[in-house]
Amino acid sequence: MRYLYWSGGFDSTFVLLWYITRGIPIQPVYILNCDNRRNVSEELRVMDKIGASLKLPPKILVNARNLVLDQDIIDECRCWHSKGVFHKKMNQFGYMAQMARELGSKVLTGFTGDSFAYMNKIFGPSYSGVFSILKNPTIHLTKEEMYNIAKKEGYAHILRETISCWRPIRGQPCGECEMCMERLPM
Repeated sequence: MRYLYWSGGFDSTFVLLWYITRGIPIQPVYILNCDNRRNVSEELRVMDKIGASLKLPPKILVNARNLVLDQDIIDECRCWHSKGVFHKKMNQFGYMAQMARELGSKVLTGFTGDSFAYMNKIFGPSYSGVFSILKNPTIHLTKEEMYNIAKKEGYAHILRETISCWRPIRGQPCGECEMCMERLPM
């Protein structure tokens, strides 16, 4: 069983599908209240729909407000923020690292090198800090490469059901946020 931080977005859903099509069971994890996101209800709706169709185990919902972050994680988040890598002093990566520690396991994430260039600094092969507990198997892939793999392996239709919008309007992508701009036309 592998844990996956799943958002219902393109990247993390690709990771989910890649593993389960290889017979590797996945336990989805979702962290609530980590950065005042306006898209939570849409992400949860998409995950419920995809999860039911794939017969996934129920996702583990974690409230970030109930996590007490270790000091080294807080320090690392502040360090990356001071370097301009993180937009906020505390963000989802701190909560993901803490949750991985509490699970006692590396946890899969889904970030691509083309959408988050700064992720290479954090998840690159030479990094060994607190975030190394997060495993990012797609860092070397672009969204287009992932989509081509999904088409070849027969699960591109599921990727079309994902949502990658930070500010959805009545269940539909806003078409203006950074995530919408990076979305592949499918």
